[in-house]
Amino acid sequence: MNNASTDNSEIEILTTNKLLEGVIKKHEKLLENYKQEFEELDNRLKSLKDNYYSQKKEKDRIIERCDVLKEKRQQLYHQAEQALWDFIHKSDQVDRKVQDDLMASFKKVRKTKNIADEKEAIDNLNSYLNEINSKDKSLSKIISLIQVKVNEARIASEEFFSIDGTDIKILEDIHKTDKIINEIGPRHEWLEKRIKSHEEALNYWSNQYNAEKTDVVV
Repeated sequence: MNNASTDNSEIEILTTNKLLEGVIKKHEKLLENYKQEFEELDNRLKSLKDNYYSQKKEKDRIIERCDVLKEKRQQLYHQAEQALWDFIHKSDQVDRKVQDDLMASFKKVRKTKNIADEKEAIDNLNSYLNEINSKDKSLSKIISLIQVKVNEARIASEEFFSIDGTDIKILEDIHKTDKIINEIGPRHEWLEKRIKSHEEALNYWSNQYNAEKTDVVV
């Protein structure tokens, strides 16, 4: 009699409702774990993608800006050179050696490959021009024009040298960000699919459980 009672008790645990409750709890637990991990990955992935597009935008901006600055520098030095030629050809008071020194100094300015050398070359050129200006004030206007153009070109050079090459560093960062995105992307996609699958399963088994509870046997 006791054995029969025990057997009946064990059979009672394995009723349909109990089995359904177990299945539902299993899906709920998995959903909880998957959703927590998915949310963390989703936030990280969104941040990485935002950063990725910001980095690409900044890289393109720097490349475009460098092109603008190079063109601006070239145009300003071209304008300064034209003014310098006009100055030399119209200045009877400036002897040939000074003219040659001016042109040599100007050519050195244009050929410099770093900002320190360019500043030094511009300082030398300005010294020549200031010395001439101190002797003949009638040349002040054209000398001022040359100096303004040269100094504007120097400012463009300073900005150019300050950002030149930074696009390479940003490109390296872009590759690193992209690598991380590709590493966590598959897990993020897998979790999204698993969550959807378990939600569908949970909905199905919950409906089965509710139907079982409301099923009245007459």
